[in-house]
Amino acid sequence: MPIFWGFHSLPEFPIMSPFVAVLLSLGLLAAAPAVAEEPPPGWGKIHFGMSEDEVRQALAPRDVTVSRYRTPGSGAPYVTMDVDGYEIAGYRFKGQFALGDGAQGLARMIFAHSSDKAQSCYEELTRQLEARYGKWGSEENAENIVAVTHGRKWSIAAASIVASFSTMRDAPAGYCNLTYDSSLR
Repeated sequence: MPIFWGFHSLPEFPIMSPFVAVLLSLGLLAAAPAVAEEPPPGWGKIHFGMSEDEVRQALAPRDVTVSRYRTPGSGAPYVTMDVDGYEIAGYRFKGQFALGDGAQGLARMIFAHSSDKAQSCYEELTRQLEARYGKWGSEENAENIVAVTHGRKWSIAAASIVASFSTMRDAPAGYCNLTYDSSLR
């Protein structure tokens, strides 16, 4: 299975909520990234801009949980479609596909792995991404009272890829996340 999927948590993954707060407070990886010429391979039937129905058809026969939200402030609608059981670089991930929030169709593909092997997962993902796309364009390492976070970002055509690893203080498991975000929003 290709590694080219990503994840960051949204509200339906409550165990990840502290991690999301850490990432948002850090403004993770805002620096200008390196640019590659071609979009990431391995998306199979999934691509940016797909409608909700197209994403659902492409994910079949997997079970998909759909959640509908309104963006705070603007009230713009967005939809998340959650799928369990992705194998990425030998690790099991939960997947989420985000549509809307100011974009036309699918705008973000996000995946997360949580275990005591999350740091090894992060190291393998970044190794494979670096082999494919070269050195990342930006890197962020942060530590605060809640968590320690490491992340690397690549820009690929009209998208960005962020691999990140986080551990919460005194927690046995860590989080390895991989996010594909369309820059077409």
